[in-house]
Amino acid sequence: MWETTQTNWIDTLDDTERKLLAEGAPPLGRKWLNMIHFYPLLCLTDFEVSTALNYRTLACSPLTTCSWYSGPNSLGHDELCMTRPRQTVARHYSLARIIHSTLKTIDPTAEHEPHSFEGRRRNDIRLRGPFRGTIDYDIKVYTLLASHATKTITRTPANVPLPSHITQQSLKYLDRVSRHAVHVRPLTNGRFIPLVFSAGGLMAKDTASELEIWRKEMGATKFTRMITLLSMALLKGGKQELRYGKIR
Repeated sequence: MWETTQTNWIDTLDDTERKLLAEGAPPLGRKWLNMIHFYPLLCLTDFEVSTALNYRTLACSPLTTCSWYSGPNSLGHDELCMTRPRQTVARHYSLARIIHSTLKTIDPTAEHEPHSFEGRRRNDIRLRGPFRGTIDYDIKVYTLLASHATKTITRTPANVPLPSHITQQSLKYLDRVSRHAVHVRPLTNGRFIPLVFSAGGLMAKDTASELEIWRKEMGATKFTRMITLLSMALLKGGKQELRYGKIR
């Protein structure tokens, strides 16, 4: 009965609401919820908490007009607005620093922003460990709400629950980004692995497989800490439009 009720409710949601629902399910999308904010690095402002809860509950902002360009302030608008200050670069560097500092605890050879063989182009992290050889990582964060992202309102295959179908449709876009990153990768002397995340907490399948290898190597404690910090970084970097006006 619950599955029928859930499916009937999800059927009433639009594409944006379905994607936000899918992003809130994995650990990266919900780990911030069970944090006890006793350490400055893990503290969230009232605004960040209220905005994140707006996303999780699919509640639109009381501010119906965007305070940056006077257009409609619909759910998810802060990820798409081209007028407000963008936090894309800051969010990317936050994720890169967290991953680099964690990997350095298990591999002292970890480098942050090493040069590639193509002029000034850099990757985000390079490992030269003795067990897996040289690996270059390139971190990418994309929003699922972009117009060119895979749509979730499509025909659901038989015997596939609607929530699973929505998640798979969302992952198709991230997997496509991952394949493209490999296709245009810079010249390196080792393996190249893109780490592709959505702004809300989903990750490409190859990225999830790579993180599972890290979890086995670094142990549950370090891995959980890294996932928590990544979840906080995604939350802080993606929601900068105040519910009741601009950030001053």
